[in-house]
Amino acid sequence: FFFNFPHKNSRPYFSQQVNPASLLLALDRSILLTAYKEYFASDMCSVILMIFALLLQVIGSAADEGWQLASGTAGACFSATSFATGYEFNAPYAGEIIGAKLVYRSGGVNCNSNQYPDSYWGCGNGHIYTELIKEDAAGNAALYPTSSTDTVTTVNTWDCANGCTVSYWLSNTYHSNSNEIIFMDENTPYVVDESDIFSLQYSEGCCGVSTSDNAGEACADVYFYYIAATCEES
Repeated sequence: FFFNFPHKNSRPYFSQQVNPASLLLALDRSILLTAYKEYFASDMCSVILMIFALLLQVIGSAADEGWQLASGTAGACFSATSFATGYEFNAPYAGEIIGAKLVYRSGGVNCNSNQYPDSYWGCGNGHIYTELIKEDAAGNAALYPTSSTDTVTTVNTWDCANGCTVSYWLSNTYHSNSNEIIFMDENTPYVVDESDIFSLQYSEGCCGVSTSDNAGEACADVYFYYIAATCEES
């Protein structure tokens, strides 16, 4: 099928029919929006954005609008007993994100294997210990959750050399065995790049604190929520 771009005053903004398949092959996702926004007139931007948003849906691999799979087909695993390595992942492409989604895949983690059964994200005491961090040679930093993350009611913090500064957290929506966890914070966007390195970590394992009775490893798919492009007047 083809797109015929709209006319204004009987003059076409784009005189040729455009085959979406050819367009997708020709343009990389990271430059797609920039390219057409530069080409088309600003008063038609909203129409063109709508059309290209559909094309980006075809390019994207995530199931929900705005979500892009970050952790790849293998997923990201985290350990209750140590800092997890070998499961790092990169941002799908450069841009701004306002959220992350963790979807449980396999395994289980435990903060006290003598007392509690394994959980997906935390422990039988009701605390959630899993966090998303950005790894950097200058020092790792926790991205999610924070005290301003939607649905998060409690964030307990501590000092941690490996950057897992959230010791545990609580939510009015999610618990340690939720099938998925969504972190959203529209007021705190993060600028990410394809070279950035991220990982999931279990706080006690990450920081090497109180791990003698810990056990297990769990894996999840990680999605980033990218901010949609907006029209700007020229």
